[in-house]
Amino acid sequence: MSARLEHAGVEYIRVAYGNDEESFAKAEVLLSGSIVGESPEDGKWYPVIPWVRDDGFYAVCLRKKMPYRDACRLFGFDIPTGKPSRMLKNGPQQ
Repeated sequence: MSARLEHAGVEYIRVAYGNDEESFAKAEVLLSGSIVGESPEDGKWYPVIPWVRDDGFYAVCLRKKMPYRDACRLFGFDIPTGKPSRMLKNGPQQ
């Protein structure tokens, strides 16, 4: 991901917070709007691809807001077609 975006001149950051209460409070603030960079001239960063794992909250942020699907295309992620689960359609598989 890094090489692809750096070659294209896209400025981004990756954010990682732990799985404790304080970290998820920070994640909630990020998802509610944006975060400011470490120095005043860094400006704002907006989450475009957030996700949660067992060990915490993660997000890729850009300088401007962008719809999730557009961000996935920019980063080269394949977005699978939504299909009903076999389990839901036909009951549990044996």
